[in-house]
Amino acid sequence: MVSLDADQPIFPVSQVASAIGAPTETLRTWIKRSEIKSIDASTDDVFLPGARRSHLLSPRKALQIAAMNGLVGLGMSPAKASLAAAYWTEAGTPERLPADVFKKKGSTFLVAYQPDTNPPAEVVHQADLVTACSKAPAAIINLNVLTMDLFKKLGLMA
Repeated sequence: MVSLDADQPIFPVSQVASAIGAPTETLRTWIKRSEIKSIDASTDDVFLPGARRSHLLSPRKALQIAAMNGLVGLGMSPAKASLAAAYWTEAGTPERLPADVFKKKGSTFLVAYQPDTNPPAEVVHQADLVTACSKAPAAIINLNVLTMDLFKKLGLMA
């Protein structure tokens, strides 16, 4: 894997859109409508390099958008999906860094609750998935698969 700063804006919107299988205009619309949410405004890393130049996105923001896109595909609104995805990319625990998966054996899942709940999402290890899903109807994304797929398509992994 390539060593990089997770918060350095380096990917054009078109490259991230291609990697997640979404039209570039969809991502541009989400950016224009401020639908790519953060749980902390200081972590909003959509970079605006100037007039007539494309936005650049960091690897962390690309991961959030990939998870967001997956949740939208499962029926969530873009704004709710983005906020749910931010719970993975911006918040960590002693067992898991932000925008990372659990190190212990097994998969990591983003559980995004469909009705308004607080918090709107949880990042759980597969051992805790049934408990998390029993709280409310939820959309579920396998973050191990999402991360590997995105990083391969962005050229960060072989």
